[in-house]
Amino acid sequence: MKNILKITTFSLILLTLAAGLVSCEDKDPFLSLDKTEITATAEAETYSIVVNSNSKWFVSVENTEYAAWLTLESSIGNRNGVITVDVFRNLFYTPRSATIKITSENLTEIVVINQDATEKFDTTLTGTKWKLEGIVDVRTNVLRELEPKDCEDCFTIMFEDGPFSNMYSGSPFHGRVHVNTIGGNYKTDCESAVFVFTIIAGSQGMEYTLEAFLYRYETLQKIQSFRIEDTYPRRLRLYYNDGKEYLKYKEIGG
Repeated sequence: MKNILKITTFSLILLTLAAGLVSCEDKDPFLSLDKTEITATAEAETYSIVVNSNSKWFVSVENTEYAAWLTLESSIGNRNGVITVDVFRNLFYTPRSATIKITSENLTEIVVINQDATEKFDTTLTGTKWKLEGIVDVRTNVLRELEPKDCEDCFTIMFEDGPFSNMYSGSPFHGRVHVNTIGGNYKTDCESAVFVFTIIAGSQGMEYTLEAFLYRYETLQKIQSFRIEDTYPRRLRLYYNDGKEYLKYKEIGG
């Protein structure tokens, strides 16, 4: 009986010491990532960084003044977790990079994000006419058509060149939503893919669908950039929401 008690006591001592060693090991922080570099396309996309740690960690973007083209969904985490990085569309013909720093106590890890330049394309819009095919979510690549779908002249736009075109107000355009016609000016930038409607006006009839109303009074006002796809027939993308969505048009002539 005494021998059994001695063995049991000895076992408990060993278990206590082992637990103490594990506890001491847990107090030493560790931090590792599944990647140290991300190569991003020129399009808007979301990327993930897997963190392995046993303590609290913090995330920051270095030189945020020059890296406003990406955002972090969270700047803090605890133990194992995932950092989600949203990268906006690169509107320029040059690549860019940014650095993300992850720290945990006295440990630091770095992830460099290199984003490709947008490809140069024929930026000539003058004299072209386009019909909207729908709105595309870049993240899912799903196209949503707008009502009414069976209207041949609805959601069309034509880019012109005329006496009212100048560097301050832009070049003229005209088009049709559903019930109403629209017109105004637009501007592009030869050094980048930037595109904006500087003036949008038109007839004042009530649009029959909510989608047509939002297209005219909200979406067109938010356009930030564009791209022409060299397909047949060609496609025109008018991006908004930091490149996460775009209006997709098909060329139908001039």
